[in-house]
Amino acid sequence: MFDPIQITMNSLLLRRNAVAKASLFCMGAILFNAATSILSGAPEATPAQPPAGGAEWEPCGWGGGGFYYSAAFSPGQDGVIYLAGDVGGAYKSEDNGRNWRMINHGLTGYGVFSLAVDPTTPRNVYAATDGGLCKSTDAGEHWQLLPQAKELHLSGQKGKSIRCIAVDPTNSSNVYAGTPTGKVYKSTDGGQTWTASYEKKGEAEDPNVLRVQFGKVNEDF
Repeated sequence: MFDPIQITMNSLLLRRNAVAKASLFCMGAILFNAATSILSGAPEATPAQPPAGGAEWEPCGWGGGGFYYSAAFSPGQDGVIYLAGDVGGAYKSEDNGRNWRMINHGLTGYGVFSLAVDPTTPRNVYAATDGGLCKSTDAGEHWQLLPQAKELHLSGQKGKSIRCIAVDPTNSSNVYAGTPTGKVYKSTDGGQTWTASYEKKGEAEDPNVLRVQFGKVNEDF
């Protein structure tokens, strides 16, 4: 036999749970509607803006392939910039980089990895190519391979020749060139002759170890 008091208590508990659940449901609906209303009226997020006075960039330059390893401004020649690439040789702009043209007449290689402009005589430009160190005396329009460039390995090489040419800002005759083999040469006559001024010394080889090298090491072999 069922106890009427127990049945009544159970009914009251069930009813109270139902009311509590209904209240929670209504509260959730109210919060959801409020959040939706707030979000719908909120302004859209705007991207962060650069600080006032910051630099502004725009695409310019050559549209070909390859990479560019060096750029040099010409002092005293407004708007003149030189660019060096590993595929197309050397480029020149005369309008601050908005337009470019190739200047490869006489270059010994189309891989150019370093450039230098003579600060006191801007028409003198040096280019370290994979075929040797070249010089122009007419602002890059024509190039000539410098004497001893092949003999002394004065050249540019990917991954090793980073700003490897420098011209004395007080004397155009003094030029410095670093080689991929770890030597620095100095010229006191504008690149016509060179003398070694620094050499990176390697580890002494064991006289009891025989080393065999294959490959071209100079023009005679």
